[in-house]
Amino acid sequence: MARKSFTPLIETTLNTFPDLKDNYKKLAQKVGCCERTIRRYFGSSIIKVKKLILIKGFSKEEFNKLFPHIQDFYNSLYWAKCRIFILKRDDFTCLICGKRPSNHVHHWNDPLYYPELCFDPENLNVLCSECHDLYHNRNNTINLR
Repeated sequence: MARKSFTPLIETTLNTFPDLKDNYKKLAQKVGCCERTIRRYFGSSIIKVKKLILIKGFSKEEFNKLFPHIQDFYNSLYWAKCRIFILKRDDFTCLICGKRPSNHVHHWNDPLYYPELCFDPENLNVLCSECHDLYHNRNNTINLR
């Protein structure tokens, strides 16, 4: 991980100049650090998730190209890191009933229809298996939608 003293500078610079996220050399020059520090910054899994969240997902075309089947999305490293980020953020606690530990991360807006929100933390919450099944009406019960 990048030195903590550079992390706020890198994040501020990325917010100001988002086009630099793919150009480590120019980003390092703007921040005033070496390119290796930038590589370390993007090497951290939490930072990668924050970078994905900064991107706010994909267009429908990009999503379908990267993930031809929805299961490809849920099996991806992108989703695994984002899922862990959300589980930790919500302290493994179900949003609806408060049960702990809960391990289902739920998209309020389905990534098939809203791929631009697939990594948006405001679109993701932790649910327990019972509440998740209720929401998706998997037990032929009342739907929470």
